[in-house]
Amino acid sequence: MNLTKNLRSFSKQKVLMLTYFFFLQIFLFFWIIGIEKDLNLLLYFCYHAPLLIIILLLCNQEKLIPTLIIFSLFAQLLYIFDFMISHIIKDSLLGYYDYYLNPHIVVHILTLLAHFTSIILLHYYSHIKPQPKHLVITFVYTFTIYLIVILFIPLEYNINGISTTYTMLDYLPMYSILYPVYHLIIIAIPTYFLLLMIYMFRSRRNSIM
Repeated sequence: MNLTKNLRSFSKQKVLMLTYFFFLQIFLFFWIIGIEKDLNLLLYFCYHAPLLIIILLLCNQEKLIPTLIIFSLFAQLLYIFDFMISHIIKDSLLGYYDYYLNPHIVVHILTLLAHFTSIILLHYYSHIKPQPKHLVITFVYTFTIYLIVILFIPLEYNINGISTTYTMLDYLPMYSILYPVYHLIIIAIPTYFLLLMIYMFRSRRNSIM
């Protein structure tokens, strides 16, 4: 594949997405590797998602972007809500965002931007019809990260909410053990149908216009 030739054919929107997520990922790498010095943090979806997006865009696989939205939309919305309220009350509300984890304003902004990923993707790529294969890929990704965390990462990292969600979901039977299944049923499938509704609404509106 001639990457230079391919780049020239990209739309302005695609170039914008590539540029934004490229620099976001660079800054995330610098923060995690250069400041935190903890590579385990890269296992969080929000901190490696920009790299996945870059790969999909460069490989002309934008049709797979709904997979990323299906996995992350609900959790990122909840995180943003907790982030905003935590900064207002100067303490953590739900437990998602540790207000005192790092007092530097740049880190606060960086983590917030990382959690806006699914919203940005929803805005620009909700015209792509979600399909059952997106659910399958979401489950495969979820199960893969789950295995890595269970086998190699201390549970206190709570990667992708595997240990706790700080919500009523934690009371589900064997939540941590059945995490991939619960994520599919409670998070992924409802988000899939939400995307389908948005897609149908956009299609109907475009046909009218």
